[in-house]
Amino acid sequence: MKIRLAWAILILLSALLIVGCDESKEVRITSNPSGAEISVDNVKLGKTPLSVKIGKDTAFALNSWNVGGNHFNNIVTLTATITSPEKIVRTKTFDANNTSIPDEIFFDMKP
Repeated sequence: MKIRLAWAILILLSALLIVGCDESKEVRITSNPSGAEISVDNVKLGKTPLSVKIGKDTAFALNSWNVGGNHFNNIVTLTATITSPEKIVRTKTFDANNTSIPDEIFFDMKP
């Protein structure tokens, strides 16, 4: 009986590791002024304001990110860029090991 229980627990834990656990939510990304181009590791997501599904994806790799359906390693950098009247670039870095998923990400694009 104890052996069956041990096997059942082992199978359950193995299934959890294979399937993974996702923590994700829709995150609103805004900027002042609006219209900043948002990208993650050179993958364009769109212009602010926008909403993107961001999640911690353990099914793809241990402590990785899923941003807008794209998989990234455990550390991602969101970049906001405006080019008019002058080019301004702002970044925010998130670490899957230490960062919870925010409800909103704001970029102040004023010079």
